[in-house]
Amino acid sequence: SVVGLVSQATIFFYAPHSVSHARPVPYNGGLVIIEGNNLGHDTSSAAIIVNVNGKPCVDPVVNIPSIQIRCRVGAGVGSDLPVSVRVGGQLAPVYSSFFYWNATAVVVNQVSQPSTTGGVITITGSGYDNDASGISVNINGRSCTNVAMVIPSISFTCIMPSGNGGALIPVRVSVTDRNNFNDQNTAFSYLAPSITSISPVDTTGGIITIQGDSFGAASSAITINIGQFACVSPVIVQPHKIVTCSLAPGVGVNLKVNMTVGGQTNGMIIPTLFSYNQPSITSISSPSTQGGSVTISGSSFGSSSFVSSISIIIGGRPCANIAILVPHTQLSCDYLVQGSGRLTVTMTVATSPLRAQSLSSLSYAAPPILEVMQRPFTSGSYITVTGINFGTDASLIVLEVGSFGRCTDMIMIVPHTTLKCYAPPGYGTPQLSIIVDSISSSSTSSYSLSYV
Repeated sequence: SVVGLVSQATIFFYAPHSVSHARPVPYNGGLVIIEGNNLGHDTSSAAIIVNVNGKPCVDPVVNIPSIQIRCRVGAGVGSDLPVSVRVGGQLAPVYSSFFYWNATAVVVNQVSQPSTTGGVITITGSGYDNDASGISVNINGRSCTNVAMVIPSISFTCIMPSGNGGALIPVRVSVTDRNNFNDQNTAFSYLAPSITSISPVDTTGGIITIQGDSFGAASSAITINIGQFACVSPVIVQPHKIVTCSLAPGVGVNLKVNMTVGGQTNGMIIPTLFSYNQPSITSISSPSTQGGSVTISGSSFGSSSFVSSISIIIGGRPCANIAILVPHTQLSCDYLVQGSGRLTVTMTVATSPLRAQSLSSLSYAAPPILEVMQRPFTSGSYITVTGINFGTDASLIVLEVGSFGRCTDMIMIVPHTTLKCYAPPGYGTPQLSIIVDSISSSSTSSYSLSYV
């Protein structure tokens, strides 16, 4: 008033206040820090009233005059929750971005295994919230990138770089939730190597090619053993997919293949098996019908170190005293069975549990004629014939006298060397030809018979 005059009444207001941020709290509640402008200077709770999601935030106190206040909120869940602040009776515009962050432990229950090429893995557990941008993953010091939520708070994917090995700890999953950081360690491993094919080699050994997956990209991380034989000097031909190595000389079928990459071995459930090439026979010498030494040539026979694993059966009977003449390609054995004709030969190398076999045939030596003791009459007569490899069974012998026919009434005088028969009528000097159990004399050992 001025000189008794009273002015018109005017309402006064402090500048309006506003809330710019309300810091989140754990799901079990806690102190909420509220920031903004013109939030007052009075530290008494009577001047400040705060509600979070419709519930009182108790014990409000001015932390920084006009700028920051705090109060305590109870337990809750959710995001984008409203915060209302009333200071001195004035209500600020509602702040609608408050949330409770998940303060439970970040737990990793399961991590899927990628190939050594790397790639997408899935991590399953709990405490991940629903915002992939707040998740970071570190496995054995390497980042798993491009995190993408699969099931909010339960599982997500990320991209793991290439590598190898198993039980690579720690797996660290960090959930920041803007203000929070938790982690939990667990085990992770790349897939163990798996083999789809192995090229065979002869018993001489040599370079083999192994194809499959999860072989890694570093040959130094690979060791390969096949049965009791080492396959050394592994070389990565195609990273993660194809490897070669040099296999030692050996023998065997269905040998277990152990390929270890970064400490992980293939075939822990279903083993991978390898077989050296089975023996192949290219030639067999012919023994006398009295039996004798036989020389067998071919490939994949093994060496003297494995001679005890070789078995040779000729005509159902064993060939004894096997000896390696040339490693892997030639051997000899003693077939001390009298006989004639052709016999099946079965050669077995490296027996347990299955056998690598080669089938061939053997012929006893040809039966050359050396001499005819008596010249036959033109009207026919008995003759005595000497030679070798006639066998022991006269009924298996056929003696042709040129075009005049066969010598009949065959009698074995001395097994293998001397026989007697009746020559058919004839004349001149016809050629004699003899067949013993389907084996004929060679053309270079022909004999001319002279009639009287």
